[in-house]
Amino acid sequence: MSAWRRHGPLRFVRLAVYNAWYELRLARRRARQNGDDFDAAHGTDTAQVVEVGSLDIESANVRHAVRYQPSSAGLVRQAIESLEVDLSKLTFIDFGSGKGRVVLLAATYPFKAIVGVELSRELHEIARDNIKRTGLDAADSGNISLLCGDVADYSLPDSDLLCYLYNPFGPAVLTPLAERLSQHSSRRGHRVFVVYVDPKHRDVFEKMNGFQVIRGDASILILRA
Repeated sequence: MSAWRRHGPLRFVRLAVYNAWYELRLARRRARQNGDDFDAAHGTDTAQVVEVGSLDIESANVRHAVRYQPSSAGLVRQAIESLEVDLSKLTFIDFGSGKGRVVLLAATYPFKAIVGVELSRELHEIARDNIKRTGLDAADSGNISLLCGDVADYSLPDSDLLCYLYNPFGPAVLTPLAERLSQHSSRRGHRVFVVYVDPKHRDVFEKMNGFQVIRGDASILILRA
C-alpha cells in the first residue's frame, strides 16, 4: 500500500505492467540462451527483476538506485576465478546485494568473510530467506553477513577486499564509495579488487587515481586499487 500511496494509482499500475513485461522479456531471453538454473538447483528466489519504484525505501539515496536483477552465475564465478589470488585473505562485499545470489555464489569460495549490503528491507529479507533455504543461515554464520542499510553508511572492514557491483547505483553514490575504496588501499595498505558488472559509470573509476584496470569491456570492469 505504501508504493500505491507514493506513486498514485495510475503510475502504480504502469509500474506493475512494466515489471511484468520486463520479466517476460527476460524470461524469453533466458530461454533462448538456455539461461542458468541457479534457482532450480538451490530452491531459491533470485531470478525475478524488481524495479526500485516498487520497493518501499526511505533513504534519500533511493533516487540513485537501479533496479534489482540477478547476476549470471557463470559471470560471477569467472570474475572471481580470473583474479588468481589467495581468496582466504579477502573479504568479499556485494554492494547492492539484492536477493543474495552473488553472496551465495561467493560462499562457495574460501573467502575470509562475505558481506552483502542492501538498501531495500524487502530484498534484504528475501536474501536472508534464500540463504536459509540453502542451509547457510546468515544469522548463525560468522562468515556471512547480510546488512540492510545505505552503502554510504557502511564502514569498510580492516581487510583486503573484493568488491562486487552490478550497476547498483549512479555516480552520486558510486563516486564517494570509489574514493573510500581507493583510500582503503592507499592509506590503510589493503589490497582492493573491484568487479563492476554492466559498468554504466566506469569513468568514475577510470578517472580516479589509484585504480588499475585488470580487464575492461562493455559488460564488465575489473580493477585493482
